[in-house]
Amino acid sequence: MTLVAAFKILLARYSGQEDVILGTATAGRRIKKLESLMGFFVNTLALRSNLSNHLSFEEFLTQIKQVCLDAYAHQDVPFEQLVEVLQPERNLSHSPIFQVMFVLQNTAMEELELPGLTVSSLETSRKTSKFDLTLSMEENDEKLRGEWEYNTDLFHCSTIERMTTHFQVLLSEILTNPQENIWELPLLTQGEKQQLLVEWNQTKLPLTENLCLHQVFEEQVEKIPEAIALIFGEEEISYQQLNQKANQLAHYLRSLGVQTETLIGLFIERSPIMIIAMLAILKVGATYVPLDTKYPQERLSLILEDCQISLLLTQTSLEKILDEENYNINQVNIDNLSLDDYSDYNIKNRVKSHNLAYIIYTSGSTGKPKGVAIEHRSPVALVYWAKERFSPQEFSGVLASTSICFDLSIFEIFVTLGFGGSIIMMENALELPESLHRDKVTLINTVPSIISELIKVNSIPQSVKIVTLAGEPLTVNIVHQLYKIDTIEKVYNLYGPSEDTTYSTCELISKEITDNPSIGRPITNTKIYILDKHFNPVPCGVSGELYIGGDGLARGYFNRPELTKQKFIDSPFEHGQKLYRTGDLASYRKDGKIDFLGRIDNQ
Repeated sequence: MTLVAAFKILLARYSGQEDVILGTATAGRRIKKLESLMGFFVNTLALRSNLSNHLSFEEFLTQIKQVCLDAYAHQDVPFEQLVEVLQPERNLSHSPIFQVMFVLQNTAMEELELPGLTVSSLETSRKTSKFDLTLSMEENDEKLRGEWEYNTDLFHCSTIERMTTHFQVLLSEILTNPQENIWELPLLTQGEKQQLLVEWNQTKLPLTENLCLHQVFEEQVEKIPEAIALIFGEEEISYQQLNQKANQLAHYLRSLGVQTETLIGLFIERSPIMIIAMLAILKVGATYVPLDTKYPQERLSLILEDCQISLLLTQTSLEKILDEENYNINQVNIDNLSLDDYSDYNIKNRVKSHNLAYIIYTSGSTGKPKGVAIEHRSPVALVYWAKERFSPQEFSGVLASTSICFDLSIFEIFVTLGFGGSIIMMENALELPESLHRDKVTLINTVPSIISELIKVNSIPQSVKIVTLAGEPLTVNIVHQLYKIDTIEKVYNLYGPSEDTTYSTCELISKEITDNPSIGRPITNTKIYILDKHFNPVPCGVSGELYIGGDGLARGYFNRPELTKQKFIDSPFEHGQKLYRTGDLASYRKDGKIDFLGRIDNQ
């Protein structure tokens, strides 16, 4: 029964399920007169256990003992009859009731002697597995010998080898500490823990201390003032011009009494003034809150009610949408401003890297907008990673088509400005085929569904060398279609929630890929942990919830302290650090790359 209990714990830890049904066999010779009778009397028993309670192994073993005794008390009930009564949902791909079998052979094999014959036992070779997984164990000469039989469509040999090691570790720990909680019993070897928690998270890259997001842009202004920073329609703005315009607006905002972390709403049409306003707000030390002009009134109202912004920058065409009296907001029509009298020099203030840069509202699984509060240090870390991963030539012309209400825009705008490249702004990526500047685009950053549409109409310019994709699962078919375009050199699959400043993992996809791509490994200054419900790291190939730590993490949710506490937890691995629990299912490949498996809540 100890082996049954240990095997059930192993299955629970591998599957993440707390309701475990295990099959086992009984000889079916309970009646004495059947013991010497030739024939097949074996019956199958289903042993069901619930591992949801925080039991010690000793307590769980007591439970298993009772489960086994109850099952053996009814061992004469044919398994087929049980299936008929329970009527489980049937599927030809697996057996009903249970899919994992455990067999313990504790009767010694006696030598068979027949007159005139030499008899010896032979191991049979089976080509098919009766169940998804069967563990057969034999007790002989005070030793235990085990044998796995598994469905090769479901399990790889390396998985079974790891499972064997973990079962041995688990049994050893049970013998050492039977009072330990069944979910806290160690499963991994020390080498595996070191690899999962430390080696695969060696991503540290030194950052310039106390550098703010707008200062990354200002560094490029000093280096390449005449270079083109922004292209929109027929308008081209140099780095120096963009900086001067942003400075004038920043000085104006300061004259209104704007302070550090003052919340300023941005309700502006997609145009150069939108970028100017974003930079100006950052320069004065305030926090921008983007509001999409295409949002329904109800969503806009929910956001404004939640964040209680002090000031709203808007335009003549949009003034009536957010009526000043209804929302009690001081609105500034940016179209009517005359800023010539304001200084165009960089504003001096005391804004620090830990101050808020922006708040992006995301709905998540609840449907109610929640504001993700991002400090300057986090997008600065994103820029530093991009400079390690990409070259300036690759960022010479970046398509900026994502709404500033979505975090992909941070990559398109601020990483480009940090590189000294040109932002090629469009209303959406599907405008690319008709754009005057299509042949200046060297990098497209979008979602797989949009790039798929561009592929369909053969509208990816020959100037494009790099495609970075995120926000949706990426298929191998899209990758192959992209690499059929001779001029495309690299395709990246990126993953990351808004709560970790756009991107958390990255994978440069090989042209020879045959399966759907992984989401890669953590980017610089980011740590990834895949954990079970009890915050234990899961083995390679086992699914768990993906947790993120590092410099990209948000401060939390604006005005939502309880939700922040729930989602941004204290790291069990590093004192004083936080982890964001994504709600995403993932698993490690044996090379350390990560497979995204979907949402826990099916969102």
